[in-house]
Amino acid sequence: PPPRTVRQPQFGAQDTTSIRGIPCHACATEGAIKGALIGFAWGGFMGQWFGWQDNVKGRPLPVHIARTVAVNSIGFSAFCGIYQGLHCTMEAGRGRQDSLNA
Repeated sequence: PPPRTVRQPQFGAQDTTSIRGIPCHACATEGAIKGALIGFAWGGFMGQWFGWQDNVKGRPLPVHIARTVAVNSIGFSAFCGIYQGLHCTMEAGRGRQDSLNA
């Protein structure tokens, strides 16, 4: 008899596609963009709030807000992009769309 081959799930360089037919790099990019927008909004509100709490007035306040917006945009973007990419890769590797992928 011919040797038995077992197909192992492969993660990495190949183009993985989710069950919905969307490439995983597109899911990760979408997550990163949404995360950047969430971080922009969050940083704008919280930068102003913490600026007022720290009694930052005048010219330093917009700099404080801009720094908070930048840091939060990068952080949320990285987190959401990585999460969406891993979620899609798990979904593609398992071949199922359920709560274990999250």
